Amino acid sequence: MSARTLQVGALQLDSNGFRVTLFGRNQYLWAEVSDFQPYRFKSSSGVQFEAIRPRSRYISAANASLGFSNDRLPDTYGLEAEELADLMEAWQNAALDGHADKQPLAPAISSAAKPITGVAEGR
Repeated sequence: MSARTLQVGALQLDSNGFRVTLFGRNQYLWAEVSDFQPYRFKSSSGVQFEAIRPRSRYISAANASLGFSNDRLPDTYGLEAEELADLMEAWQNAALDGHADKQPLAPAISSAAKPITGVAEGR
């Protein structure tokens, strides 16, 4: 992993789940997350979700105290929060319905060098 990846972060989606890279890596399985929702808090927006194993119990507790889900993505990777929530839900639905091989690849987003990549099995 390069220092640049750590600095700007990345999101990788595949048939098993997704990986968030920002000051470390967090792997989430599609079967262990739910309810991707856009949120707005003051001047920021993003995507929140419920996770069986949230990345930090402190973040989870803080989010819950504010009425949010127990985990969130650290960035929107150049997409609107609603678009990213829809993309995450589409990948999850395809994976859990057994159609991951038919899921189109996520768009490669290069704004601010924050890529979203999709990896389709067998391609």
